[in-house]
Amino acid sequence: YGGMENTAATINSDNVVIAGDVLETQDRIQSLVAHELAHQWYGDYLTCRSWRDLWLNEGFATFFAADWMARRDGPERWAHTMLRNQQWSQTERPLAGRFFHGEEASDSYNVYAKGATVLQMLRVLLGEEMFWEGIRHYTSTHAKSLVRTHDFRESLEQVSGRELGWFFQQWVELPHVPRLSVSNRWADGTLTVTVRQATSESRPRYTIPFEVEVGGVTPTVHSGLLVDGKTQLQISVPEPPSYVAFDPQAGILSELEYNQENEAWIAQLQSPSPAAVFRAIDALAETDESAALAGILGDDSVHFLMRIEAARALGKQRSTDRLLAHTAVAHAGVRRAVVIGLGSGTDGSAVAVIERMFRKDSNPDVRAAALGAL
Repeated sequence: YGGMENTAATINSDNVVIAGDVLETQDRIQSLVAHELAHQWYGDYLTCRSWRDLWLNEGFATFFAADWMARRDGPERWAHTMLRNQQWSQTERPLAGRFFHGEEASDSYNVYAKGATVLQMLRVLLGEEMFWEGIRHYTSTHAKSLVRTHDFRESLEQVSGRELGWFFQQWVELPHVPRLSVSNRWADGTLTVTVRQATSESRPRYTIPFEVEVGGVTPTVHSGLLVDGKTQLQISVPEPPSYVAFDPQAGILSELEYNQENEAWIAQLQSPSPAAVFRAIDALAETDESAALAGILGDDSVHFLMRIEAARALGKQRSTDRLLAHTAVAHAGVRRAVVIGLGSGTDGSAVAVIERMFRKDSNPDVRAAALGAL
């Protein structure tokens, strides 16, 4: 394992000691150190009463490590991490299993990524001020004691004045990941956003508050609530919107199906919400629209994580020519993503460049990626 949060004496494995020439490609090290430090509060100062509530240890430490990395790298890092946590939380098992969930469900599952995702959903649901006040109340009330999920829920309810039993039942005890499909249509000054969820005898309805960001000269955010199989949110918009971004704060764990025209995804790249931008990059990877992605990759003013994802998307498109123009970018993490993308090419035209990167790049991780690409 990477580390262990023994009280006042955290142990980390020796691979956290790295050379300075890989700092830009080994940022997991700071995240690991932050994770174990966060455990001094959530895991040691407050300790889960049973393995069933292990997410109160690991989900919190994962969430707070992401918070540290976001303080270092900005909101783009936060959105990138939360979207990745959602991807890692798609397996349908309960976060805190109960005996009636069947064999192998009595212990907690995916307590790291899904635990952090649950906290992110609460942060979006309650808002910044209320969420952090609830965290402080929970921490001070249960200091130096054993905690259960109910204790955390009770603290948030006392601070917010809201009943949250439905939320914790859905996201902590039930095993499902909602399957959502979203579509939008503009006509006669009204934008209609339709949100559906797949339900069955074995798949219950989830209650899902959601947001959509409507693109224009000044993007606007609108809220809706899904409580049945389908809901429609109608928004007055004088002109057709340039894009419609669903869940711009990455506050919903779901298996999401959402399609827009390529022009809308390209417009969404200009969203002020980093999660919406990352989703647009991911969607464009499935198209042949490479120019907009290359524009992100080649712009030094764009956050390095967005440039990394743009390089990955171009690799998925096998846009070798676009990638070859950016093999000498300054940020090692971006260079590494470029050379990995070049490895997806099919005609061998990038082999000489990849080999040169393997032999001469200053970063060992980039050289290793080049060897893999070859």
